Amino acid sequence: CAVMREGRITLPALRCAEPCVVTAWQSLDETEDINRERCYFSYEHFYVIYCKFWELDDDHDFARARIVARSTTDGGATWSEPVLWRENPKGINAMCPSLLARGESWWLLYLRKNGFDDCSGWLATSGDRGRTWEADDRRVTARPGYWVIENARLVRLAGGRLVTAGSHTPVYRRDCSFTARVL
Repeated sequence: CAVMREGRITLPALRCAEPCVVTAWQSLDETEDINRERCYFSYEHFYVIYCKFWELDDDHDFARARIVARSTTDGGATWSEPVLWRENPKGINAMCPSLLARGESWWLLYLRKNGFDDCSGWLATSGDRGRTWEADDRRVTARPGYWVIENARLVRLAGGRLVTAGSHTPVYRRDCSFTARVL
């Protein structure tokens, strides 16, 4: 099976993977309990990463929040206590976490919101599966303004570069329009 380098996955590439992804999907349709399918996804070590609000406001989009994680090692029967992964040291909140994990290397892309004209993307890295994180995160949005990114959209290309889709506007207003960008 040839490796796809165009940045997309084709159905023939999925069919020739070992084990076949398409066959696994079909078996999930026929399986009474999809949690028993362990070929591609397992709850053995499963993380939930989310924004935890601790100070609500009337606008809801400017509530104070941190990014926390909880994990399970027993299929979701029990969960760890929330662990603080990221917060915004100087601003309103940290939000929109997007985690990419490859073996021991993990990357966490998230937004730090400081105001209507300052919401920027940041990247945190871990070399030990999220047990510890490097002290200094890197800002990944050079253009000032208000950025929006979707959760779970961080991708690592074959050459190692990390990319995601984002939208930008100089100042956020309820009626503003955003310009799509690749980060």
